[in-house]
Amino acid sequence: MPFVDLQSRLGINVDRWLLIQSGTQPYQRPARCHAFEKEWIECAHGIGQTRAKKECQLEFEDFYECMHREKMMRRLQTIRQQRDKMMKEGTYTPPPHHLGHPRP
Repeated sequence: MPFVDLQSRLGINVDRWLLIQSGTQPYQRPARCHAFEKEWIECAHGIGQTRAKKECQLEFEDFYECMHREKMMRRLQTIRQQRDKMMKEGTYTPPPHHLGHPRP
């Protein structure tokens, strides 16, 4: 238990807001990963934690990727590295608006 429990003193629950995509969202719009969380929960519902870890692995991986975007960031980093490599070799010149110059 934390020394000073600000969440209960202020009457907010930050953990629920950060972890549950299905919770109440601003403007009543579904959260970014709501569909992936829903698929994972529907798969894991009623079969137990041990079976759910094995049988719902794909749904959990999709939900985790939607939340953290690790694969996407690795892919973007690889693309940037390839672009920088091609720019050093002189085989690629980016358009002027990518370099901060306005379009003519």
